[in-house]
Amino acid sequence: MIITKDIELSPKQQEAYEYIKWEGLMPTMMNCGLALFGYKDPMVSNGMYEQFFHILYPKLEQQVVFGTGKGGYKKYGVKKITADFYDPDEKIVYEIDGPEHKYGRHKLTDKRRDLVLGLAFNITTVRITNEEVERMIKRRIKEVVPSE
Repeated sequence: MIITKDIELSPKQQEAYEYIKWEGLMPTMMNCGLALFGYKDPMVSNGMYEQFFHILYPKLEQQVVFGTGKGGYKKYGVKKITADFYDPDEKIVYEIDGPEHKYGRHKLTDKRRDLVLGLAFNITTVRITNEEVERMIKRRIKEVVPSE
């Protein structure tokens, strides 16, 4: 679902949004800072929009790796695919895509990944833009935080 109009929040809802935004950014920022010293926390590989999505859907599995098995590289052109989020009950992978996924190499690579997941594992891929994740979190805030 694509919504073109931005979602307006009351001051109280905006405050909740800013808090969640900083909570989502903090692990990413800390990991970037620590990376300057050669340390990368493997548990904090997601960006802010992935953190937002995880807040909305905490039960989904994160960073799930699908191996294509022996001969997979020859057959599919990849040995493994790492999905942002996976719902094993529905067999759906959710990929959170930044602006770089709209064009060129990223778009082609994403198309191949989606095809491989479908052919090799019978998994459907749902791609969600950063902007849509932001709208999703704002809609949730409007549902749970009173206007005033």
